[in-house]
Amino acid sequence: TCFTCHRGQYSPVSAPSFLIQYGVPVDDPDIIDFPTEAGVSADQVFDRYLTAIGGTAALAKITSFRATGTYAGFDTGQEEVPVEIFAKAPNQRTWIVKLPQGESYRVFDGVNGWIAGPDSPAPLFTLETGNLDRARIEALLAFPGTIKQLYPRWRVGRTSIDDRDVLIVQGTAPGLLPVNLYFDDKSGLLVRV
Repeated sequence: TCFTCHRGQYSPVSAPSFLIQYGVPVDDPDIIDFPTEAGVSADQVFDRYLTAIGGTAALAKITSFRATGTYAGFDTGQEEVPVEIFAKAPNQRTWIVKLPQGESYRVFDGVNGWIAGPDSPAPLFTLETGNLDRARIEALLAFPGTIKQLYPRWRVGRTSIDDRDVLIVQGTAPGLLPVNLYFDDKSGLLVRV
């Protein structure tokens, strides 16, 4: 996998650390398999989240938006760069990331997805499998009023991120990779996907 060489860093290493591969496992909040939390349903977590961000009636009124801000990620060396986001309900989204070497376009039209720019492996790269799933999830989460419909099956667990208690809500469906959504236990807000 990419982690073998990059291990979450911008630059790869020529030989991965055996401490990572054979050492004591760390508590990883991004786990796929976790013990479920008895007495807490995904619907309860989602309802709390939707209330925390304004309620379903207010969210239903938002049919499109344009946002500007900054983005930092693997492709920017964790440096913040300008970004523009255009979204249209229920599931269309375009990101324009202003990388130092040029603009990167990340588009999902509701069915298909593409990336183009200096960080793309081809001039126009069509997304498939897990990358397409990720684009679909990100586009749907731009309009979170339909969050419960992302996946047909959900289960809830508990972990911590940066010393904050969070509830993991994992969605699964045949033929799709699972998705983990992390909600702050105190505020109910979504803190990681």
